[in-house]
Formats: sequence, structure tokens, C-alpha cells
Amino acid sequence: NFRNIAERFCTGVEVKDRWSWGRRYAQCFVGKEASDWLVQSGDAADEDVAVAIGNSLMSAGIFEHINSSQAAAYQPGSSFQVGLLCLPSYQPFFSP
Repeated sequence: NFRNIAERFCTGVEVKDRWSWGRRYAQCFVGKEASDWLVQSGDAADEDVAVAIGNSLMSAGIFEHINSSQAAAYQPGSSFQVGLLCLPSYQPFFSP
């Protein structure tokens, strides 16, 4: 189900500080790595399905594009920052 995918996504995708165009972004991941993880984890059959799942996760507020005015949709070639819902300190998301 979607909640299980979201929880596994939050702990399975490599999140770290990254640099883009000379600017540091905290708590980020690369879309391509996330798509690959979704396929490897068995949550997506291929990259097209991974992109659809990524868009659903993004719409749910799990993450956002590092430049929120630039991208309205999940794209494997972009970088994203995890949202509040994906941070381990945000217990309501991880609680039953």
C-alpha cells in the first residue's frame, strides 16, 4: 500500500546534503537514484512506474524539488529535498 511504500522510501533512498549550482541543499536525494531504488525494491516494475510513484509521493508532501518553483512533477534527472513527513523525527508519519 502507499503508506508502506512511503515509509520504505523514506528509509531506503540515500538522503544527504548535496551541492547544486554552488548552493548547498540539506537532506536531499537524486531522482534517478530514487527511481532505481523503487525498481530494485520491487515497488515499481520499471522507471515509468517509479516516476508515477514518485509523483504520488511528491503530491503527498513526502519530498519537494530543490527549487519548488522549477518543477511541478517528479523527474529522475532532478534533485529533491525530503519533506517533514520523511524525517525520522516526525513520528506521526511513522506511527501506526
